[in-house]
Amino acid sequence: MTAARRLVLTELATDPGAHISAEDLADRLQGEHPELHLATVYRTLRTLGEVGLVQPTWDAVHRRAPSRTRGSGAAVCGIRR
Repeated sequence: MTAARRLVLTELATDPGAHISAEDLADRLQGEHPELHLATVYRTLRTLGEVGLVQPTWDAVHRRAPSRTRGSGAAVCGIRR
C-alpha cells in the first residue's frame, strides 16, 4: 500500500462510520501532507470501495456549500464495520 493510501485509510479509521467528502478529506490531510492530491484521495476511495472497506454515497453533493467549486460531486464515505 502506498503512503498516500495509508494516510487516507488511517484518517478514515479515526472515525469509523463518519461521512466525509473526498474534498474535505483531502483538505484535512493536506495540512500536514501538502503533496497529497485530491485525485489520489478519489482513486483511493474508489479502490477502498471496490474491496468493500468504504461505502460511497452521493448525498454530500446536495449539502455542499455553494462556494465549493472543486470536483464534480464528492463521494462521502465511511469505514464499513
